[in-house]
Amino acid sequence: MGSAPVASPGNEKAEQSPWTWRVRALTVFLAVSALLFANAAPASAVFYYWGMNFASYQMKPYGLNSTWTVPMDAARGNWNSASAEVNITLNSSASARVSAVNFPTATWFGQYNPEGLVSFHIQLNQPRISTYSPFATSLRSGFAHELGHSLCLGDNPGGAANSSLMNYNRNRMTIIGPTSSDVAEANSYYN
Repeated sequence: MGSAPVASPGNEKAEQSPWTWRVRALTVFLAVSALLFANAAPASAVFYYWGMNFASYQMKPYGLNSTWTVPMDAARGNWNSASAEVNITLNSSASARVSAVNFPTATWFGQYNPEGLVSFHIQLNQPRISTYSPFATSLRSGFAHELGHSLCLGDNPGGAANSSLMNYNRNRMTIIGPTSSDVAEANSYYN
């Protein structure tokens, strides 16, 4: 009965354990995976894949009075100043648009409706937004949330402890712009 060769100097044909190649393959797989996913989105990211192709885009001027435009410009400005990736500007020839609507029985504050991959229509529901006072703060929070959808962020229905702008249960009087996690998630999508 022969015994398995033993590794010794000058014995290049020594047999390896049958698990050696599996351990090496697993090590290589884990190393490559770590490199590939090192810049992945945060674990809490919920993406909405019907947002705009680019974080820099144009939308039509709102066509609303200053009761609406001032908080909406502030919401847009919050996104623009929060991230080097985001630049949302107004241009009358743009196709992306927003409108104020009056659906008193609807439970939603705003709706983001994609129109292909290069445009959208945001509807802001005045009766629902008015349930929070002051109106300007509620509108700013709601519009900033809908702009988050245009930046490919999905609704993040976490509990009240989740301070994301994309959270259904957020405090609309204090979370009126993108949080650091919202910005990180948007940046991770476009990078």
